[in-house]
Amino acid sequence: MRKSILFAVPLVAAVLISACSDSGDDNSTPPPAQTYDVTGKIDYAEKTISSAKVCLDVNNNGLADDTACVNADSSGKYNFTSANNPAYYPLAAFIKETSGSAAVNAKIAVDSNEYDSILYAPRGKTDNISITTTLAKSLMDKDSSLTFDNAEKTADTIIKKADSPATVLTVYNNALNTAPNSINISTSIRGLVSVITDKLNNEVEITDSTAISVSQVEIDTANSDIKEEDSKLPQEPAAPDNSTKTPLEKVTEMLAGAEIKNSAESPVDLNEYIDGTHFFNGSNGPIAGLGIKPNAFGEYAGFDSEWTMTRGHFIKYVNYSEKGWPSDSKLGFEVYPKDNEEPGYYFANTFEDDPLSNNVCDAGQTNGIYYKTIYGTAVLENVRKLLQQCIKDSGFVEGPNGEFDPSEMYKIGNCYSDIYYKYKDSIKIEKWYWTIDTTKLGVCK
Repeated sequence: MRKSILFAVPLVAAVLISACSDSGDDNSTPPPAQTYDVTGKIDYAEKTISSAKVCLDVNNNGLADDTACVNADSSGKYNFTSANNPAYYPLAAFIKETSGSAAVNAKIAVDSNEYDSILYAPRGKTDNISITTTLAKSLMDKDSSLTFDNAEKTADTIIKKADSPATVLTVYNNALNTAPNSINISTSIRGLVSVITDKLNNEVEITDSTAISVSQVEIDTANSDIKEEDSKLPQEPAAPDNSTKTPLEKVTEMLAGAEIKNSAESPVDLNEYIDGTHFFNGSNGPIAGLGIKPNAFGEYAGFDSEWTMTRGHFIKYVNYSEKGWPSDSKLGFEVYPKDNEEPGYYFANTFEDDPLSNNVCDAGQTNGIYYKTIYGTAVLENVRKLLQQCIKDSGFVEGPNGEFDPSEMYKIGNCYSDIYYKYKDSIKIEKWYWTIDTTKLGVCK
């Protein structure tokens, strides 16, 4: 007996099925949606990091607000993938020092969390975050014509006024931590860092006891200058706003763009493609499905690719419940790709728990539609990562044995529709009509 038609593993784990198959003709597959790997290390001037959160500052407000944030490891190394291009956004690192090693007792409060330091790297500089890159980025905030090399030279000049980068980091952290309580970090952090940088630049000598005081007026002036310079910077092309589209609308749009491979007048006769070696019998008869050869719908694209649009998975999640769609099959029998162990399809019952419709041979003359999807392994890998994070963020809870509350399925559906819609230009969809007459199959007599 084969594995369950709908799920061979617990639900959330099923999202993460590994790519094990050919993804079709590369010439017919759209290029995958662009993603960017961000890899580097925090140089914390030999101070000890307890933990650090690193991500792109996609809102350009000095905060860590990319959904692809990652925690750096104990050595300060970070590695994550983002849909946002780091050429257009700075990096932000929110750092907590080992208990007892912070320069002052006060903390920087951001998003209900407290940190000992916030360091930055300018847009396009992803391999290193340090006090040097922080000062350089702040200088570039105030003068958009500055290159990183020139800003880094000025930052190095500031650091040479001290015994070591650690001394400058200490003074910088003290200034961040002792800023007036009236300063709203979420709206003023870039201006605050800019004022600290300017005052460090004006110091003749920097020691551990150097004190930097900052006023709200100075921060407001700096923020005004930064805003003017920001307007001169090239911007990453904005993605279209699809936030108002419902999951159903997203699926409908994707399927409306499918390439129709045949018609209802000339459907694939699945009787001609039955694989007699893969007809499975249950204890009460042939309830598990008929094996269908992999060439029934043209060249087989592979389980991981074709799995996407089947009624039992993606379309089922978004509750596409239009009457008579996607087929007029009796008792809910549909075509599914097999699992990733072998190529081909099953003609099987979509309602396995319904005792009145558990025999494939009861289907008789049945017509339907199969949506075949073709996309590359790079898209699969990106989709898998984003789905895993989306499902986690949605609050969906899966039981220890893979059970789940059906009322929670809308969360899965929202994630599937959002993520696949994001990659819709990288997924080719083919629409195939099919027909089968189980009364003419020898195995059903």
